[in-house]
Amino acid sequence: PSKSYAIFQIKFFGGPLIETEDSSATSKKGTFFKTLVAYGSTFRFTGSFSYSQSSMGTINIIQGEVGFGTSFFPHYSEPVPFLLPYLHTEAVALLKTEDQTSNADLKEQSYSGAVNIAVGLDINLSRTFGFTLGTELHNSKEHRTFIGFLQGY
Repeated sequence: PSKSYAIFQIKFFGGPLIETEDSSATSKKGTFFKTLVAYGSTFRFTGSFSYSQSSMGTINIIQGEVGFGTSFFPHYSEPVPFLLPYLHTEAVALLKTEDQTSNADLKEQSYSGAVNIAVGLDINLSRTFGFTLGTELHNSKEHRTFIGFLQGY
């Protein structure tokens, strides 16, 4: 009989982020790093932690996120194909700190939630190692493009 394998995967990726504000001519630009842990095969349950640092004019922004979601790999099979596209959705809780650099005001902290929707491509060099490319829409305003590597177990 054919044997179905469950896969445990860790992804590390990062890249640029850009967010445009409807009420401002200045856009937020910065860098983004994310770690994602997934378990499953065609449908994978995921947990993630993200960190981003950006600036918008004279405001420095640091943001951390914790997320839970699912990924769908429509072409998953055994053995794992070299190119494997996916769709990822997750709900995230985030903590944001904004610091005005032009004066000595105290930092402003805010808590909120968001939804991330991503599409990407895993490039599997072996069953246990590969690269990942993707793009993510965060909270319908922030676009993130990332590249990274994955480790499967």
